[in-house]
Amino acid sequence: MSIDILRSIRRAEAEADAVLKDAKAEAVRIRTSASEKAEQIIRGALESARRSAEEYRLQQLQLAEEQIANLRKANEERLAGIRRTAEKRKALAVDLVIGRIVGTGGNR
Repeated sequence: MSIDILRSIRRAEAEADAVLKDAKAEAVRIRTSASEKAEQIIRGALESARRSAEEYRLQQLQLAEEQIANLRKANEERLAGIRRTAEKRKALAVDLVIGRIVGTGGNR
């Protein structure tokens, strides 16, 4: 009878060892799976952040180009006004110089 009990204890220990071995293998599998999922999440987040940053960069670039175009247009309009004023003053200056050279009566 004691031999049967010993055999039963050994079987129970062997089964316990097998269960423990399976549990350790399952723990390794779960840890590996969790690590892979975490890597996928991180890669996805990084890719999403990269796309968002690129989108933002392109929007800001477009905004800057629009602002530059507006500034150029305003500067061109201002420059045209300055040129018109200069032409008017140039004509006035020429008239004044001619008036001084020729004199008021035409004799000098």
